[in-house]
Amino acid sequence: MLFRSAVKYKCDQVNLNLIKKGLSFAKYYHGSQIRKSGEPYYSHPIIVAEMVSDHIFREHAIIAALLHDTVEDTTLTLSEIEQEFSPRIAQIVDRLTRKIDPLTGKKMSAGECLLKAFELGDIETVIIKSLDRLHNISTINFMNEEKRKKILSESTNIFLPILSVAKIPLFDYFQKTIRNQL
Repeated sequence: MLFRSAVKYKCDQVNLNLIKKGLSFAKYYHGSQIRKSGEPYYSHPIIVAEMVSDHIFREHAIIAALLHDTVEDTTLTLSEIEQEFSPRIAQIVDRLTRKIDPLTGKKMSAGECLLKAFELGDIETVIIKSLDRLHNISTINFMNEEKRKKILSESTNIFLPILSVAKIPLFDYFQKTIRNQL
């Protein structure tokens, strides 16, 4: 069951039906997409949302985690997220989405998204993006060597300093996870 322990003790603090709707959207829009590990793609946002629920037990943060890759990787739009859920959820998803830079034509890195959220003072988005990265690091063995090095370098050079400066309790765990992959 999604969010087993947190829901057991705090279910009156969130709208479970709205979270279930977010889960349904993640499964529907990611559809038959498959991760490099061979798992259904929607398993990733579910795991990230479970991790988020341990740190930010607010429905908008949990739903944003469930939908964090939909705008980037599916046909779901920010306006649909805003209509179906809320402006704040759409805002978080927007800040988590790696967009194409109009000047360079290149997709933003995850680190650039994290830095932008940090500069805006959006700590919830920083936490969600960091937990997304943590889960991606846990499945890094399915990526090629070049991609692994890029992710670990960005995690070390951008994610860790921001987590440290923001005094987010994930710093030690994040650092340990990176060290285990080096």
